[in-house]
Amino acid sequence: MRAWLLAEGGLLITATGTASFQHPWTSAVTRLIAGVNATFGEERYRYLRRRIFCDGEISTWDRNLVKVCAKRITQCDNSTEDYAALVTSATRVVDVGLDLLADEDSERCSQAIGSLSPMTPRDAMILTAQLASSEQQKFSGAKLHQAPRSVACILLDPSGQILGANVNTNAGSQLRHAEVNLLLSLAKRGMTCIPDGATLFTSLKPCRMCATALVPHVESRSLRIIALNDDPGPHGRHQMLASSLQVVSLS
Repeated sequence: MRAWLLAEGGLLITATGTASFQHPWTSAVTRLIAGVNATFGEERYRYLRRRIFCDGEISTWDRNLVKVCAKRITQCDNSTEDYAALVTSATRVVDVGLDLLADEDSERCSQAIGSLSPMTPRDAMILTAQLASSEQQKFSGAKLHQAPRSVACILLDPSGQILGANVNTNAGSQLRHAEVNLLLSLAKRGMTCIPDGATLFTSLKPCRMCATALVPHVESRSLRIIALNDDPGPHGRHQMLASSLQVVSLS
């Protein structure tokens, strides 16, 4: 599968990849957006407002990823000849394909609080709020576009053991939401599924991108999500978790 966008001055930005629904991190669309974020710095906002094209089926993950991190996407049915012509006419072609991997900056939270488990749900809620508040204070003097949104999440197994704790690190890449960082951190340690009976505590209701990522990673679709606050933004107004996972909002 190939994904691409045409930027100003005939610059063609492209990426290739394949992925299953359960492991979307290497899809062409994911690799394109991750690559644009890593390659073009603050210019990424301008490029990702362009329409993204792809020559394969657009997954639910890719579609919601684009809604949160980019602008629009179109599937091309007869793209081989069209893409070849586009490459020929482009002034410059840049392949930015980049896999989405665990974020070390986000993983510092899990390493710092791992000794606190097992913990009660009440303690987990308090700690989630403290992590989010700490992140907000850490970036209090930064410009708005240089500070990640202050969101934290903690995952507990049924016995109260901490499976992971992560924060939002999306100042440099819009993909780096706390829940996505959590799933990538678990995958790095060989955990491809969230075990039955686990509870995810998050300081903000998961957006549609994070919801799409969470659903296929939960065994038997049994996960309780405790959201300390609702997300009033457009990407938080979704029912993607309502029919499959239990979400409790405390706000």
